[in-house]
Amino acid sequence: MRATLSVLAVLLLFAGCAPGRPEYGLRVGPAGLLSAPAALDAAGAAFVGPGSGGGSGGGSGGGLPGLGGGLLDSDGPVVLRPTRSRQIGLSAGLRQPLAEGPGGGRLSLAADLRIEAGTAAWHLPQGLGILVDPMDIRIASRSLSPELRLHWDRPVAGAARLDLSAGAGVMLVQSRTRVRSALIALDHRSHQRLPYLTLGAGLRQDRPRGGSDGLGLHLTAARPGGVQARLVADLRR
Repeated sequence: MRATLSVLAVLLLFAGCAPGRPEYGLRVGPAGLLSAPAALDAAGAAFVGPGSGGGSGGGSGGGLPGLGGGLLDSDGPVVLRPTRSRQIGLSAGLRQPLAEGPGGGRLSLAADLRIEAGTAAWHLPQGLGILVDPMDIRIASRSLSPELRLHWDRPVAGAARLDLSAGAGVMLVQSRTRVRSALIALDHRSHQRLPYLTLGAGLRQDRPRGGSDGLGLHLTAARPGGVQARLVADLRR
């Protein structure tokens, strides 16, 4: 909670600075999975009962390969096939120009408040552990993320600009985990709070009437979510 309040306080202070430029954005891409380990842990605790070691506060590191989470731990190999991964987000914030940066670029500070909704699903054709029936797992999430970033950008060709960024934020997530097999019908809701760090690199194209379109690679690191990379399209006004 302290991390959340600290980030919000910085954003509120930044919002009072002038001459900040308001920005509004739309971001689409594959689903972010930073909250998946904690969501799977919480669902696992609900499935096997209290005392299982699960919970909404963190991942156990067991469970599904590449996702973690203690939904149903397995010591053997698990065949995991992604069937859906998508996320859409809306953001509003301010960008504060700072100064000329190295390499002829410009430095700016951006503060965003982003709302995102996403769905990720997997099919396990051989089940998991002693449950050998085919299994489907689906996680639907909604998140609210205040974020602060430092940007460096410079023109590269015509109206195109190279944009590099680094920042930090806090993700407040509500997750719904659904598991289906011949023997399991589990629906579970959980909440996660994930402080994170982020790095971004992308190309942006300015529009003649204002705003810009961008395509970028974003690396996000959180504990217990690990490090994840996503390629996202980002439209800003």
